[in-house]
Amino acid sequence: MSKFVQTEESLRWFLALNEGRTKDLLGDDGCIPAMPDNDRSLSREPKGVGVNRGLISHSPYTILGGHLVESLDKISNQGFRVSQTMVQWILKMVENEDQARMIGTLTVHQSQVVFSDAFYDWRGRVYTISGESGSLQTSKASRACMEAPEAVTINVTSKEWKYALRCFAHEGWATTAGEAKAFVAAEEAKSWSEIDFMGVRAALCVLEVMGTGKTAYLLEQDATCSGFQHMAFASGDQDLAEITNATINSGRGDLYMEVARVGGIAESLSITPKEARKVSKTVVMLSGYGAGAPSIALSYFNDRVDCAPFETSEDARESGLTVSFYGMGDATYDDIVAWVKPLAKALVERFPCIRRLKQACSAYFDECAEAGNEFRWTTPDGFEAIRVMLPHEVDTSDECTVHGALPNIIHSLDGTTVRYTIRNFEGVIGVVHDAFFTTITASLRLRKCVQDAYVATHRSYPDGFPIERKSPMMPVGMCIGV
Repeated sequence: MSKFVQTEESLRWFLALNEGRTKDLLGDDGCIPAMPDNDRSLSREPKGVGVNRGLISHSPYTILGGHLVESLDKISNQGFRVSQTMVQWILKMVENEDQARMIGTLTVHQSQVVFSDAFYDWRGRVYTISGESGSLQTSKASRACMEAPEAVTINVTSKEWKYALRCFAHEGWATTAGEAKAFVAAEEAKSWSEIDFMGVRAALCVLEVMGTGKTAYLLEQDATCSGFQHMAFASGDQDLAEITNATINSGRGDLYMEVARVGGIAESLSITPKEARKVSKTVVMLSGYGAGAPSIALSYFNDRVDCAPFETSEDARESGLTVSFYGMGDATYDDIVAWVKPLAKALVERFPCIRRLKQACSAYFDECAEAGNEFRWTTPDGFEAIRVMLPHEVDTSDECTVHGALPNIIHSLDGTTVRYTIRNFEGVIGVVHDAFFTTITASLRLRKCVQDAYVATHRSYPDGFPIERKSPMMPVGMCIGV
């Protein structure tokens, strides 16, 4: 069993280079400790966990032994080869020094197996990051350069290869050799910011398989709105579970398209399901976790202005700037607020369980705040999610306010699912939040393991867990992939 403790080293990691934390915990005379010696660059050998940073990022606690340390150790020992083919293709597309520096690191390691740091955030989500590049998590360009240590033989009549092609088709990528050559050529004509790096890597995979019968390509399988999948299981909401493919349904659900439809923009903008994800994802994610229309509109606005982002809604409004926005031409900040409101309303009215979950999690947060300075709970697999609420952070950090209660608790369930998958899957595995990577030949086996992980996560919650599920666990559906 893993044990959560505070040690001199874990406290040092927590305080290092953070003046606010040091003042809160050590007083005005406290000195910021030096950053512990570390090397977070890519390595050609696993470094082990707890060497380059604390086991739990931004936490004064660490973990002693048990399966939670074993999960991190397993993922830190998962190396990925840097694809020489993809690196050489990206080198042709570099436009500035920042891009050159990023791809330069990969160029040094091309054709080599490399390893990254592995650590948890305080909610138990798994991270694997080393520097600016060289992991699945740093950028899409970097991700596209990572492949399995060894190529696998592909039977083009197998269900796994057919499944990979369905995944490619779902993304609008190439599925034949002819399409693959055309796709790569089209991407070469684009600027760096427009390139679909993952699509290029998938096209190269198709060409590899057609030419050699082998590929080291890592097939990515994303969850369909994992946060809302966990909300559906936690609340027993069959409707939300079906629309997010968390449970068995008659077709493929699409939460983004459903919100766009109910909110009145799907028809007016004539958007496809793929476009709906791009258009309404910000509304869905932020309003689902409790954000209001003003802050959601600010996110949309800041993504489109040609200047430094605005910190407040008032600043955005008073700027008088306009941006190009869906179906509007030039839109002011207030125009976007008006556009957001019916979509946010559509989500919470269509799925009332979201409001109920928010209320339950907010009430639990208030209990923790009254009891002391820690927002904490234990996940189904024993991870102790502990957020120390320091005076200088309360009400200034999203994680230290009542509004962050629901997303943080839901993210801890997401972390539980990922940890189960890491522990129980045998084969090449990579994780990025709610996305899972493995070789094509192991893809369906990985999907089954993730489905089992959802069952293990939601079968029962420990005593004192902030959410009480009063309905039986639903049958698990697709959950990830297509």
